[in-house]
Amino acid sequence: MTHPVAVISDTGRLTGTVGVLLVAKERGLLDRIGPELERLQTFGFRLAAPVVRAVLERAGETD
Repeated sequence: MTHPVAVISDTGRLTGTVGVLLVAKERGLLDRIGPELERLQTFGFRLAAPVVRAVLERAGETD
């Protein structure tokens, strides 16, 4: 059974788990998102490879 996670951002937009991680990095609360995505996946959180690549690119964590 999955447990969806979503929050309402300061702008009133609905944001999911990965969006929360992006905001946390933008605000300086996380240095890197990649390890957090890996950790989520170990707990059964499913992310398609193209989504992971897009998120890491947006976070500036691609080579």
